[in-house]
Amino acid sequence: EHDGVTAPLDRRWAALASRGLAPTSLEQYARCPFQYFSAQVLRLEPVRSGTSGDVSPLVLGELCHDTLHYCYRRLAEIGWPQKECTRDALHAEIEAAAGAVCADYAKDHGTGYALVWQLALETVVVLAEAMLESDSVEFRASGFRPVQFEVEAEGPLDIVDPVAFKGLKVRGRLDRVDRRAQPPVLRVIDYKYRHSGGERSTDRDLLASAVRGFRLQPPLYALMTPEGAPATPEAVELAFLVRKPSPQIERARFESSAWNGPAGGLLKKTVQTIVGGIREGQYAILPDGYCDHCEFSEACRRFHGPTWWRA
Repeated sequence: EHDGVTAPLDRRWAALASRGLAPTSLEQYARCPFQYFSAQVLRLEPVRSGTSGDVSPLVLGELCHDTLHYCYRRLAEIGWPQKECTRDALHAEIEAAAGAVCADYAKDHGTGYALVWQLALETVVVLAEAMLESDSVEFRASGFRPVQFEVEAEGPLDIVDPVAFKGLKVRGRLDRVDRRAQPPVLRVIDYKYRHSGGERSTDRDLLASAVRGFRLQPPLYALMTPEGAPATPEAVELAFLVRKPSPQIERARFESSAWNGPAGGLLKKTVQTIVGGIREGQYAILPDGYCDHCEFSEACRRFHGPTWWRA
């Protein structure tokens, strides 16, 4: 009767429940159920892409992420951060990692304008250097050490509702897992690229952002046990690599104990609402500012008056 309201899709839900729910997909549903419906249920693909002379923020974020993964894994193999490395040695490792990552990307996607591509490569190197410098200081202060990279993880969702969510799990791939020996504890680090500075409200308070459905990765990562690890993490940190006005690293932290704190009930209700909507086939249109750059805007009837009112 209404756009995007399908009623339960039993076969799809059974497959989803057996595989496990992904935090980024749940965030997409919270942002706009119809966007989730288009991408995850119908699996639509955009047929047009905008042309630009610049390297998109999405691609820059991907290049930064892969460079850090490549670089940290290599440094861990040679004993860093326990073993000191000179600034020149770290710079050489970063340049080698960025060069390899960008070359692999160019094989499949090309480079576009040579000068723009060179500037993008330099940006990746500078941001990766800023991240390593920040981590070097943080490691010395906290005692944490990076031990796993791009690791699969999963965990039960029964903390949300022991009856309705029994057997339901969340799964994901964690950018990095750090470990501290004494007292023994784990934390998860997730890299985020941001094109410009000015801390956003959704990044400042991760608990409030999770309750509102904006950032569900931190609380759901907090429920996951990394593959081969003995326990869930104590905390999840987002490390924002900010390009402008000058390269810098901003951090935000979600404490796993928040699930059992004063806001834990609100967080559980948010997850219940989102998962319940997916299970019941509630994929209504939810127009907002993101519609201007949504990949599925051509499939959405957000400018149709009756549809807008029904939504």
